[in-house]
Amino acid sequence: MRAADAADSSGSTDTLNLGAMIQPITEENILDQPEFYNWGSSIVKGEDGRYHLFYAQMTKELGFYSWMTDGLISRAVADHPAGPYKYVETVLQGRGQPYWDAHTAHNPRITKFGGKYYLYYISTNPNGNVFDDEEMILARRLYSTEGMSDKERKAKRAEAEVFRKQFQENQRIGVAVADDVTGPWQRLDHPIVVPEGPIRMMTCNPAVVERPDGGYLMFVRGIQANVEKFTRSAAIALSDDPIGPWEIQDKAAVADLNSEDPAVWYDEKRQRYYAIYHAFGYMGLITSTDGLNWERAKHYKVLEKTLYKADGSKVEAARLERPFVYVEDGVPRVLTLAVRERSGHSYSVFVPLDREGNGDLSLEGYSLAWHDEFDGDELDLDNWFYRDGIDRARTFLSRDFVKLNEGALELHCGIKPVDLGPDNPHRRHNHGKTYEDDGVYELTAAGVITDWRFSDGYYETRSFIIDAEKWHPAYWLERAHADDNNSLLQFAYRSEIDIFETELQFSTKQSIRLHDWVTNGEHRKIPKGMTRSSDQRGRWVVWGMKLTRDDAEFFEDGKRVAYVEIPDDFVRDPRNMILSCVTLKNPKKGGIQRFDYVRYYAPDAVRESLQKEFELLMVETSLIDKKFVDGYDDRASGGAYQKATGAEPGDHVRYKIYVADPGTYQLNLKTFMPKVNQGAWTVAIDGRRQAEFKAGTEMLALGSHHFEKPGYYEVKFTCARSTPEGAALYLDRLDLIK
Repeated sequence: MRAADAADSSGSTDTLNLGAMIQPITEENILDQPEFYNWGSSIVKGEDGRYHLFYAQMTKELGFYSWMTDGLISRAVADHPAGPYKYVETVLQGRGQPYWDAHTAHNPRITKFGGKYYLYYISTNPNGNVFDDEEMILARRLYSTEGMSDKERKAKRAEAEVFRKQFQENQRIGVAVADDVTGPWQRLDHPIVVPEGPIRMMTCNPAVVERPDGGYLMFVRGIQANVEKFTRSAAIALSDDPIGPWEIQDKAAVADLNSEDPAVWYDEKRQRYYAIYHAFGYMGLITSTDGLNWERAKHYKVLEKTLYKADGSKVEAARLERPFVYVEDGVPRVLTLAVRERSGHSYSVFVPLDREGNGDLSLEGYSLAWHDEFDGDELDLDNWFYRDGIDRARTFLSRDFVKLNEGALELHCGIKPVDLGPDNPHRRHNHGKTYEDDGVYELTAAGVITDWRFSDGYYETRSFIIDAEKWHPAYWLERAHADDNNSLLQFAYRSEIDIFETELQFSTKQSIRLHDWVTNGEHRKIPKGMTRSSDQRGRWVVWGMKLTRDDAEFFEDGKRVAYVEIPDDFVRDPRNMILSCVTLKNPKKGGIQRFDYVRYYAPDAVRESLQKEFELLMVETSLIDKKFVDGYDDRASGGAYQKATGAEPGDHVRYKIYVADPGTYQLNLKTFMPKVNQGAWTVAIDGRRQAEFKAGTEMLALGSHHFEKPGYYEVKFTCARSTPEGAALYLDRLDLIK
């Protein structure tokens, strides 16, 4: 497959969404041995067709922190890469003095190159020193501080770190080689990588991959050079041979983040490298096309420190580390992890990854037209307003609970009551209803709404579900209006489309459907029932919808989960996109609902047409409620037009049009107007005034305009004069003639 075949609409091949592939685990996906602390692991498929796991262990007798002094590397086997694994043997341990790997064998990475198996590991020799039993107790952190004062505990730790530091600062990377996955293993008498260039003090946590152009690449973790603070940093080393010699490159792979435990692979389909590391709170994905220059992947955040089980329970990890991605036939199959619970218990986990391939979703014929990746420090108020106000007389929504953090939008939801008092302007009710209340609200929540409205196209967000039951996170489309303070004024209640809407007591059921309130005066739901989804807890999930005039297709992680035929009488006004989290129940705790991005892809046929039908374009207006809606008439282009009524001077309607071929165009405006004069309007292109015209003109030459480069341009209509009834404007289409 060519890289172009794996590219998104922007041409980038960085399309891997590892977080969306994560599946719930079962007991078969856990390797837990009572006598040991099990830790990081890696997988290789043997000649016997079975999967061989090489994993780190520390005995319970010597303690968890003996990984640095007395670690073991063991092998287990399974018939499936996600387990269940069964212990077979201990493969490596420290060889004792005078070897460079006298103490410990830890953090294994197993690979197969050219018919041989290479087991990379870390070990240490504390400057050739031999410590007595008491000193080793200190180095292993097995000493007790019970009954000590704070000062005494601090002194004891300092004493212990004198010994432990000698092990730490002499960590190095080695390799053992075998012709068969079962051994025997031949070790080298020297480490293969020493600290230099962008890292100092140590080399540890190796991850090796074969380069597509020949040779080998290794991620090496050390301490960031030329920085006094102890900051972990990952460097890149290159070699022509899996054993070496290895040359560390001058530029660090990861220098701006305290992270470790990288695992690396080359994605042939996308023609780029990927690496995953843990950043002490979450797993992050980075990528590179040459292996030397790395950046955060588009789907950067993969996983936080919670794993969900298929039975609905969850693993709350105090430490979640040592990620490794097992790739088979070019597809990531398993994410291996090391878990340490708050109790101190630790084990190895093998998270199944759903096979990728984007399921039923194809974006052929669609191009990215609008998006927000939430990469800034504050919400972009040129594109959004807040869902401030009261929801169903019990939840207070406020911009104060909206945060941008590490490339994600966070909606903070809480259970602490809020007393707004009787005259607070934020007591406006979202749903346009009046409730009797005393200004005290039991819950707090948040939401944001796009300024722009959208029509046919493909919609997508990536969501990490709130870790608390009975909340109601959602991504939906509905007409909404903002006030002058960037707060929600009201919903229009004409029609709504739910792309996902979760009742978290049913984490595998979604309200994915259409609503309207104008047909026969009733609230209509299409379909009436809920849609079954996978369990989305504890992982990032991509939700999407492809909308046309006739139907809507809904997608979870690229797989179609629902299809709805749109009735002829369904209201098709362009709608705002809304991200929110409220509740309809009584949650016992609060939490954070996260959105990684939101995107809208326009149909290429609409985007590139030189006849711009207004009802199909992105639109924003100051007119509220029924003053700006779609109208329908067979004489209009496409049978529909956009109708503005009751406008006052200064009111506006603005659109985004796409110009693919730069140059000078004649602009002709076709309106669909009653003959009566109802005011006057000006039209401007990207701020440049083109013309002023009277309402009632059905075909108007707006003059010429030069478009300098391909891209989106703003067309803005502003009310210049109105009548007592307000100005009207019925917009059909804008023709561009070159």
